[in-house]
Amino acid sequence: MLSLLQQPHEVDSLLADIIGLNALLLSHKEHASFLQIFYQVCKAIPSSLFYEEYWQEELLMALRSMTDIAYKHEMAEQRRTIEKLS
Repeated sequence: MLSLLQQPHEVDSLLADIIGLNALLLSHKEHASFLQIFYQVCKAIPSSLFYEEYWQEELLMALRSMTDIAYKHEMAEQRRTIEKLS
């Protein structure tokens, strides 16, 4: 977590280091849910704990972007599942 406070612009690689291969095993729905929870946790951190206070907003923007992408993948996965059942 300290790395995140000091290097929020590296959130993608930090998450890869933290959850690593486990992330590859998640469904798109689980991945989107994880990112949403992680976003809420980061949002609750006081901005004064970041090396630069504006870094929190940059981190949150990056996480929103990652969550949006994960959600789009989740929706595509659901459409494919529905199409297979039809």
